[in-house]
Amino acid sequence: MKSILYVCHGTQSDAGQREAKAYVHKLQGQVEATIQSTAFLEFTPPTIPEALDMMIRKEIRDILIMPILLFSTEHHQQAIPEAADRILLQKPHVRTAYGQAIQVHQKIPTLIEQQVKQSGKTPGPDDTILVVDMGSQDQQAKEDFEELVEAFRYRSGHQHVIACYLTKQEPSFSETFQSALSPHSTVFVVPYLLFTGFPLEHLQKKVREAKQQKTSAILCPHLSTLPELRDIWIERINEALALEEYQF
Repeated sequence: MKSILYVCHGTQSDAGQREAKAYVHKLQGQVEATIQSTAFLEFTPPTIPEALDMMIRKEIRDILIMPILLFSTEHHQQAIPEAADRILLQKPHVRTAYGQAIQVHQKIPTLIEQQVKQSGKTPGPDDTILVVDMGSQDQQAKEDFEELVEAFRYRSGHQHVIACYLTKQEPSFSETFQSALSPHSTVFVVPYLLFTGFPLEHLQKKVREAKQQKTSAILCPHLSTLPELRDIWIERINEALALEEYQF
């Protein structure tokens, strides 16, 4: 039976670190594995080499490295194996496989719909729904995100649905949000973000500022607050555990 190393991105936010660790702990309770550990790409200990070293010291020889990421960007595809190889190249007897980020999944549009519903208000025909991704330079991740948002728009039947980004891609959240604000309608901000942290705090600040300007904006819950998302992770984990080798 494989052991699993869950890899989160990491954050400088204490609240985000606590939430990520607690979230992975819940996943571990639903998965059968010899040993399950957690590591982070940056900002948060332990690092991937540190976590792998601790696992190997416990005589673990078969490890699934599972990214807890919404998208597998080129940066992640390179950074995770490079970090792992700092230890694994010294341990040729250890077998490893790589799991898959969520990417595009048929249940995601339903989850976005739930995020909007949990805001406590139903969007009207003149309201705008902004689905906000962190953004990266990876074009495939951008295309995947926009495919999910379009599927949500089709499912919801709402015409004013816009995909936007906090960084590195267009349209930017700040400009799109400002353009959508109106005294006569509401802007629903749907964070396509896994955990709390500085990006989510930025969205909270923008929504507060809008209310101070006497315009209506609502921040919907972020993704890890939805229990159904864990089902998708369990599916991805079990898919990877069933394979002998998996590349990003």
